[in-house]
Amino acid sequence: MRVATSLAALFFAGCAVHGPATPGSHAGGLTPEAWVDRALAPDLTRVLSTHPRFRGETLSLGLPPEATADSSRLDRALETRLEEHLIAEPGLRIRPPPASAGCGVDEAAYRIGFVTSTGSAMDTVQARIWDTQAAEWVAGVGGRWEGRLTGPDARAAASPAAMTGAPGSIHQPLPAGDPAPLAQALADRLECALAAAGLHGGPVTTAQEGVATLAAMRLSARLASRARPQPAWDLSVTPVAVNENHELVMARLVSDAGAVTASAYRSIRQSGVRSGAAGERQPGVAAPRLVPLPCGSHCVGVRAVAPGDAVLVAILAGRGLFSLQGCGSLPGGQDERSVRLRDPNLPWASFYAIAADARTRPALLALERRLPRMCGRDTPERGGDRRWLESLAALADEPSVGLAWNGLRVAAPARGEMP
Repeated sequence: MRVATSLAALFFAGCAVHGPATPGSHAGGLTPEAWVDRALAPDLTRVLSTHPRFRGETLSLGLPPEATADSSRLDRALETRLEEHLIAEPGLRIRPPPASAGCGVDEAAYRIGFVTSTGSAMDTVQARIWDTQAAEWVAGVGGRWEGRLTGPDARAAASPAAMTGAPGSIHQPLPAGDPAPLAQALADRLECALAAAGLHGGPVTTAQEGVATLAAMRLSARLASRARPQPAWDLSVTPVAVNENHELVMARLVSDAGAVTASAYRSIRQSGVRSGAAGERQPGVAAPRLVPLPCGSHCVGVRAVAPGDAVLVAILAGRGLFSLQGCGSLPGGQDERSVRLRDPNLPWASFYAIAADARTRPALLALERRLPRMCGRDTPERGGDRRWLESLAALADEPSVGLAWNGLRVAAPARGEMP
């Protein structure tokens, strides 16, 4: 019967050790716990301390969800046991695993964990190392115990570990049917992805509805700035079913400056009906449509096809957020509105059209009244800031609220350019 293989043997020789073993044991009658204490921990400590690949790197115990979807209570117990050995070794940098998705950046360069497999004739416990930057296993490095698990070890191997992943992970998927938590998670992760890539944020628009528009609003509220020129970002959101219970919702931000991606897991309704595409329309409220409206040099224009009581606002480059109440005309009837803003110092504007159901409309109109008007008598030089958009996102998160919106960024052609 094959027995346990030490990490050092695999790392330096690339071969397995064979010999007799008794049920429930490693060679010499070792249980998985004793194997960790006497064989694996000393070998792993030596390799992590001396090999150039690992020397000085930050390490963490516990494999991430992308490395293994299922961990047992035995895996977690062995990880805790191994961590006690590694923490006691001077020079090794051990960090706790991330408590939440945060910025999606794992501070540990390598994650170390166990994968237990049970079979009719043989059980195995493997120690493996995951490279968090390359998102792949470190080949040729690991330890292996083989034998028969008995007693508490067998029961622990058959029991799934407590789900400790961050919300939006495969272990804690976000709920079906509620777009707000998913939009929040995607916005958080995209914002962190921009920072990790060294890219500046800016106004975010999307051609989709539902989750995509919620996320775009949140990102615009956080990233729009009057302090410097900013790239315009376009957001797209795509759900992909990974199994009968979960889907992976992928978000992508693209601009002339570059592109970043983020993702989060969401549950699928138990009835088997998908919780809806990530760009699903909120029930009962038709999302407005926005199209660019050519209006000559140093002019930005938009045509909104929306109910007459829809709210139209704009983020103006370098000036902030304004209500467009009183701007434009209604050439196509009450459901069509055209706005043209002429200003030689205005390189672009991001327009947002927001529609609400009858129950939500008073709250939306009250929110609009907090903004300075672009077309009033005494238009201020500075508009509202991101806190208004945060208030709008908070309103959209409330239960039984019917909101739908769309956004469009329009750049003004310079003098002499074709609009």
